[in-house]
Amino acid sequence: MTKSWDFYLYFDILIVEIERSEKMAKTLLVLSIILLLLSGCSKSGTLNCTRQFTNEDGYEVKDTMIVNYENNIVTKVEHTNITATDPDLLDFTISFGETFSDNLNKVNGFNLKYDKYSEHEVRYVMTIDYKDLDVVALKNEFGEDFDSDLYSLNMAIKDFKKKNLSDYTCK
Repeated sequence: MTKSWDFYLYFDILIVEIERSEKMAKTLLVLSIILLLLSGCSKSGTLNCTRQFTNEDGYEVKDTMIVNYENNIVTKVEHTNITATDPDLLDFTISFGETFSDNLNKVNGFNLKYDKYSEHEVRYVMTIDYKDLDVVALKNEFGEDFDSDLYSLNMAIKDFKKKNLSDYTCK
């Protein structure tokens, strides 16, 4: 008779443990959901994107875009472009780029710099800090050439990628 009572006792203990485990699992599930909701689905990071192509004049172009984002919103972009050119036109190209960028560099949150990268390549580095960017002033400087796909505030990283990085390889 003791053996059957032992069986029932062990069976009862097993059932109690299972019920306790179910309660603990439910509690852990609820706590996990609350933690997920409190932390939100925010995503921050950096995309490093590159592309190479030959321009309409037959020269090689190397592009790099480094895109920083916080809470899925683009906060800063650094676009570096290195373009091969006729060595006889290199200084003229840099001078023209510097003249073009003078007024743009007066806009808060925007910086554009041209320099000689090699004996036959010119480089420009454009930095956009969206936290400080004065979009109205930038739009006034660019006029009809203003690109709202690149210079929009509060753009989601997925939209930025779709509009500006479709032909880039990103990591």
